[in-house]
Amino acid sequence: GPREVYPTLFLALISDSGLWTKTEAASIGLKMLRRAGCGHLLAPDRTTPQFLLKFMSGSVPYIYGRKPVDEQEHIQQSLAFAAQRGWFYEEWGNMLKQMRRADSPQSELNKLLIVLEGGAETFETGTIQRGLERVVQPYLALLGCATPHDLAPFMGEGDAWWHDGFWPRFAFAVPGEADL
Repeated sequence: GPREVYPTLFLALISDSGLWTKTEAASIGLKMLRRAGCGHLLAPDRTTPQFLLKFMSGSVPYIYGRKPVDEQEHIQQSLAFAAQRGWFYEEWGNMLKQMRRADSPQSELNKLLIVLEGGAETFETGTIQRGLERVVQPYLALLGCATPHDLAPFMGEGDAWWHDGFWPRFAFAVPGEADL
């Protein structure tokens, strides 16, 4: 095509609690990333959409100069690929519930994920309080774990997340019929 592509990957591991080891499988992947020296590419375990954008824009923490040298090196590595992140969200079903509440700080996350998945070369947002935040070449790999029970309230045929394109952006990994 005429431009570079920065693809995203949104993956959900779905199975009943206790029957499958969703969390254990994800923790093996996280350990491998950290052992390979790529832990600085991970987003915080818990974050708001607003902080995720700030984080991905490459803002230098105001306390950077007061951090020990090893933490400064970690921050430098993290800033080198600020807009390219991997994010593991355990108990993702709880996040979905928060995203549906209009009074929740997470209520804008589905819209942000849709925008990030679009593959735009840059994404900008601005507020009076936080100023302008510019994310260059955004990429987000999201892995969430949930149960079918957690997803049921959000997966109905007429649900808004099907119509706004949120769910079609996800790949769902579920146990096969032979595994049940």
